[in-house]
Amino acid sequence: MSIFPLKITALSMSLASDGYHQPNERFRWSQAEKGIMMVAAYFRNLSLAAQ
Repeated sequence: MSIFPLKITALSMSLASDGYHQPNERFRWSQAEKGIMMVAAYFRNLSLAAQ
């Protein structure tokens, strides 16, 4: 935090039940669509907050 005094936000698009990086890993396209919408809304809200 001493180099960049900014807060970090991590946006996850997978579910805990998806078994991320496990032999039975999966990723649902519906989650990807929701994740894309979430990232777009995040940046829209961020830009509105900066005005």
